[in-house]
Amino acid sequence: MKPVFTGFYFLMMVCFANAQSWKEITRFSPQQTIQKIRFLTSELGYCVSSLYNGSTMNIHKTTNGGLSWTDQSSGYSNPVYGHFYPQRTNRFLGPPADWIRRIKFVNTQVGYACADIGRIYKTVDGGTKWTSLNSGVQEPLMDLDFADVLTGVVVGFNGTILKTTDGGQSWTQMPSPLGPEHLFSVDLVNQNSGFICTCLGRILRNDGIAQRRSTLKIVNSNLAKPIYRNY
Repeated sequence: MKPVFTGFYFLMMVCFANAQSWKEITRFSPQQTIQKIRFLTSELGYCVSSLYNGSTMNIHKTTNGGLSWTDQSSGYSNPVYGHFYPQRTNRFLGPPADWIRRIKFVNTQVGYACADIGRIYKTVDGGTKWTSLNSGVQEPLMDLDFADVLTGVVVGFNGTILKTTDGGQSWTQMPSPLGPEHLFSVDLVNQNSGFICTCLGRILRNDGIAQRRSTLKIVNSNLAKPIYRNY
């Protein structure tokens, strides 16, 4: 791991309440797309990025409010783009480079991240080491959320919904009532209740996530536009 200081068009900025303005504090190099940033405290935070332009590190950690960052690797190193899966009737599932879409820390030590081609990562030491978990799918995974260190849900393309109740050691596929409609975001209220948003503006709800058998219900279908996570 090494500190990152310069280069990169994506500007990481912070808003100071007194100044009512945003100030650039970091630029990453090489250039890459930051997919998600999340802070656990005012000083401790993480961001995740795509893997291209020669970059081999796609998870970044700061302990000083974003003034400097330490690179972390998910362990994946194949920056190839555009891949068709013939066994899935020529459906294009997106770039198989390591586009990490979301990161979620349950506490200061245990965190999860999801990426394309069905990849899920976990750390138990604050991001020093990330381990790849076996999701059992190849679809791009767009979002994940955990109610605690054991119970979590991951969603993605082609109606993919995965849940775990053992901290990611095993994943169970949950059927979507919307078939192959892409799922963009998930939010868990607690171990049993959660919501999922889709690419066509529909919202799903489940009030029995921790149960062995649970059913998703459509609670909204009138927006007719993609719904993304709002934080």
